[in-house]
Amino acid sequence: FKWAYDNCPNAQYILRVNDDIVVNTHNLFKRLKRSPAVAADSVDIIQGIVAYGCGVVRDPKSKFYIRAEQFRSNCFYPYIGGSYYIISPQLAYKYYNLSLYVYWPPFSVWLEDVYIGMLSMHLNVSYLHLGDIHMRHISATNKNSVYFTHVYELAHFDQIWAFFKR
Repeated sequence: FKWAYDNCPNAQYILRVNDDIVVNTHNLFKRLKRSPAVAADSVDIIQGIVAYGCGVVRDPKSKFYIRAEQFRSNCFYPYIGGSYYIISPQLAYKYYNLSLYVYWPPFSVWLEDVYIGMLSMHLNVSYLHLGDIHMRHISATNKNSVYFTHVYELAHFDQIWAFFKR
């Protein structure tokens, strides 16, 4: 976050995506121009797919297992699912500063989106659920409404990107 704030001072957005996501930048830019967060010129909004009331995994066999001593509640605070999210550079800097003081639990390594949710709660950040921006299989009929696509095999990245460019 600090790097993005320091190196992209004129950016309107910071987009964070997982490495298995292909972004249809053309469609996304069109969507962001229509975004209420842009119209309101608000810096304390995080945009993405909002997760409410997600349960904490207590099964020790799970990759996402969290001991009760690590996180007492049985459900997480609201957060934006980690495949992607969009924030302002100003909010990125606030997250960075707050992260210096808010405990980074061991589970944050693989649940970074939950940690961002914890920071968001401390900063009183608003969530903008972009319900029409979601991951799904693309075809010629829905290509113009797809913003993000999850890729399961590396070989598919080039194919999907070429499809978006048509």
